Amino acid sequence: MDQTLAQIAPQTTPQKAVKIGDYIVTGKIGQGGIAEIYRAKQPSLNRDVAIKMLSKALSDNPDIVRRFDRESLVTAHLNHPNIVHVIDKGIAGGRYYFVMEYVDGTSLRQVIDSDKIPLKTKLEAVVQVCKGLDYAHKNGVVHRDIKPANILIDRQGHAMITDFGIAQIVSGEKKEIDTTGSDMVMGTVAYMSPEQKISSRDVDQTTDIYGMGVIIYEILCGKKPLGHFKVPSEVNSSLNKKFDEIVTKCLAQDRSDRYQAAVELKDALLHAMGGETVIVPAEEISASSADFMGKCRYLDTIKETRYCSTILVENQSNKKLYVIKKHSRGKGGRNEAKLLATLQHKNIIGIYGSGGDNKSTTVIAEYASGGSLADRLARKYDWEDALRMAVQIASGLDIAHKNNVVHGNLRPSNILFDSDDCIKLTDFGMPAHYNENEGK
Repeated sequence: MDQTLAQIAPQTTPQKAVKIGDYIVTGKIGQGGIAEIYRAKQPSLNRDVAIKMLSKALSDNPDIVRRFDRESLVTAHLNHPNIVHVIDKGIAGGRYYFVMEYVDGTSLRQVIDSDKIPLKTKLEAVVQVCKGLDYAHKNGVVHRDIKPANILIDRQGHAMITDFGIAQIVSGEKKEIDTTGSDMVMGTVAYMSPEQKISSRDVDQTTDIYGMGVIIYEILCGKKPLGHFKVPSEVNSSLNKKFDEIVTKCLAQDRSDRYQAAVELKDALLHAMGGETVIVPAEEISASSADFMGKCRYLDTIKETRYCSTILVENQSNKKLYVIKKHSRGKGGRNEAKLLATLQHKNIIGIYGSGGDNKSTTVIAEYASGGSLADRLARKYDWEDALRMAVQIASGLDIAHKNNVVHGNLRPSNILFDSDDCIKLTDFGMPAHYNENEGK
C-alpha cells in the first residue's frame, strides 16, 4: 500500500483487557446499530483477530440472533483473498459473537476521502472488490449492502469485503426467505439500487453492481450521483470517457441494462485504466502466434506463484482478451498445448500458441471470464446442475483422449467457465504441482 494509505489508517482505542471466549480484548474498533467490533488477541496462535459481538439489547431478539448467526455461517463458507474470513463463533455472557481475521488498515471510505491517495490506487481497490464480489455471487451470495465502510483496505493495499449481515443466499433458482418481512428495506439508501429501495428481497447480483457504480462515481467525481447526474468526464474532462460508459451501465435503472457479473465490471475497469504493453518474446512462442498476438496490453495478474504466473492481456489490434501463462517447470504441457491448438471443442480452452525452452513453457489461451469450479465450491449444487457440469467435463476429456491427450492433473481449479457458463478444461499435461500454493 502507498505510504499515504498507511498514514490514514485508524488506531484502535486502548481498553482494559477483558476476555470474550478464549480471546483477549485489546481495544474497541467500532460500533454499529446491532453489534460492536473489538480487536483481540488469540493466544493459541499469537495473532490479532476482530470480534463482532451482538448488542446486549438485541441478544434476546430471535430474528436478529438468527440473522447474526447466519452472517457468520455465510462468511465462513466464502474463502477468497478479497473477503474477510470468519475464524470462530460462540456465546459469551449471553451475547453472541463471531471472530474474523483482523485487517490492519483502514476503510475504503477513508481512502476515497483522502486527497493524498492517487486515483489509480483507489480504482485498483475497486478492481479487487469486484473479484471478491464475483466470487460471492458465483457461490450464490448477494451482499446487499456494498458501500465504502464495508470494504477494508490493509496496509499493503489489499481490499476485503466485510459485513455480510444482510446478505441474501441463492441456492439454484431459490432465494432464502428473509427473517424479516418481504417489504422491509435493508441496506444503505445512498448505495441502494432502485429495486432494493422497494424491497430487499427482490434483488440479485446486479444490486451489488449498482452499489459499486456509486462507489466508482464517488472516486471519479468526488460526490455521489444524484438524480440526472453528470457523467464523470463532464465533471472532470481529463477522465477517460470509458468511465462514463462504466458508470452509466452500473447505475442503469433497469437491472437488465447493468453488468450482469462483477467480473464484467472488473474487466471494463481494467480496460479503462489501461496498462503497460506486454511483448511475448518470439522464442517463447511460435512465429505465427507472435504475429497473432502482436503487442498486448497488460490488464491484470490472475495468479502468481513461485513457479507459475498467469496474466490477463488485451490485444491492441482486435481488443480481445487473452491469458498468457508461464511456468518454470520445463516442457510440461507444451506438447499437449500444441496438439490442442489444432482442435476446436466447446469444452476445451482455446489455445493460440505455445513455446519455450528446456526450463520453461509459455501458453497463450482463451480467457474464460467465468472463473474456475474451485471458485464455486462454497455452495451446494442441485444434482441436475452437477450432472450438467459432469457431462461437459466428460465431453472435453473424451475428445482429448481420442487425440491421445491425457490431462494428468484434473481438479476444480483446471475446470473453467466462459461468460455463458460453458465449461472449458485447461492446463492439460501441466506439471502436477507447478502451483504449490493451490490446494484445490
